[in-house]
Amino acid sequence: MVKSFFAPSQVEEAVTLKRDKAKSFFLAGGTLLNAGKRTGEVNFISLHKLALHHIEKREGALHIGAMATLQGIADSPLPAENGLGALSESCRALTKNIRNMATLGGAIASNYTRSDIIPVLLAAGARLAVEGTDKKSLSLEEYIPLRASGNQALIREVIIPIPGSCATLRAARFARTSLDLPLVKVAALITLENGHCKTARIAAGGLAPQAARLPELEKFIEGKSCGALAPGDSEALEALTVKTLSPKDDMRATGAFKKALIKALLEDILYESGKEAR
Repeated sequence: MVKSFFAPSQVEEAVTLKRDKAKSFFLAGGTLLNAGKRTGEVNFISLHKLALHHIEKREGALHIGAMATLQGIADSPLPAENGLGALSESCRALTKNIRNMATLGGAIASNYTRSDIIPVLLAAGARLAVEGTDKKSLSLEEYIPLRASGNQALIREVIIPIPGSCATLRAARFARTSLDLPLVKVAALITLENGHCKTARIAAGGLAPQAARLPELEKFIEGKSCGALAPGDSEALEALTVKTLSPKDDMRATGAFKKALIKALLEDILYESGKEAR
């Protein structure tokens, strides 16, 4: 039951309300909070009056307000024009009813392991401008464990560096149906040099309680030729995923199947990156 509903017009007011009101939650699109079951009375702090809806390019990065809807991001030409088309595509992966309501800040704050959005932002090296913590800026990698610990820092803005001319950001997903959330989502930012992977940032969701980067796979991919992996490299990648990843069996799939998906999706990304390099 909702005890009180607040609609502050200033970020500072929203943060103060969150601090002073017990059992209070920031309300963005409401796709999760409004659908969730609650026991007892809670306070909602709506963020809709805050001026956090912008999508703009400045200082070598794409700056997206936390209240920008996923539909708004999908419709904006800026991500695709600046090497971040994988973000737009990931927003479109959700049903239109959801993306018309859901916000980028809410998608991040949900910290959902099967998110379509978080792995892409992790791979892209996104940072968050936040309020309610000691720091005013956090990398998404820093924010995820903080959020998992229960901290409800207010996200003001998401800052995504624009990839260089030799870098490509791609994502791949596997879902049981076209309308389902991904069983596994993989994203990679790969810097190309003479047809090879010079550097890689790889992230995945669906393998652990939160989406995360995969540093072992990053090291493996670096230096490899982009495109179809050689048989020996493909086998080595399979062995590495088995050795380093430990997804749990659940009602959706076995851990072994999820490991196989990681390898297959990453190979798809490398193949597409290789075509671009040619």
